[in-house]
Amino acid sequence: MTSTLAPATPTTRLPGRVLHQLGADTRYLLAGLPIATAAFVVLVTGFALSAGLLAIAVGLPVLGVTLLAARGFADVERHGLRAVSRRPTPRPAYRAADPSRNVYRRAITPLTQGQSWLDMLHGIVGFVVSIVTFTLTVAWWASAAGGLTYGIWERFLPGGGNDVVVTAVLGSYSHAGEIALFTALGAVFAITLVPMMRGLAGMRAGLSRALLVEVGENAAA
Repeated sequence: MTSTLAPATPTTRLPGRVLHQLGADTRYLLAGLPIATAAFVVLVTGFALSAGLLAIAVGLPVLGVTLLAARGFADVERHGLRAVSRRPTPRPAYRAADPSRNVYRRAITPLTQGQSWLDMLHGIVGFVVSIVTFTLTVAWWASAAGGLTYGIWERFLPGGGNDVVVTAVLGSYSHAGEIALFTALGAVFAITLVPMMRGLAGMRAGLSRALLVEVGENAAA
């Protein structure tokens, strides 16, 4: 008789999928702040500049260019969504500038499209959300890694460790108790790492989807 290997079941593939998703979520959250910072600086600067130039009729084209920049940042975010979401992230249909119009009319075409303003809104609000998600991501990973390896590097701490913290938690200080306490805390952060990263990625992705994908889908429908 010949035997064949049964295909891997979803259960046996689960650890790999979980680790893959954890990596995708973490990359999405860590990359979010640098991109969001660049978007915030460019868009706020462009908007302020256009407001200052409105009196000489140059402000509207500058605002149009700023909205085009917001569209570019929105496309970058939609690309990131594909790595963390199991749902499609189609790009809304933007109205192309009429080539028969003059340069001024073509430059202000983005001002007439609602999605352009949503792209701008995302670039500003998304900066605040990215600060929160980036900070918690770094803190969670550092707490997990630092706690689990505390027994290795705690001897290099100036002052000899965390006597006050250990005494407050355990009632009395001991070196073994200190290592056990912080290792246990690291284990708690490690165990909750996957759901925490999934939740943070979902929070940031939810805002992006609401402003950059779903509104465009509804408008197209």
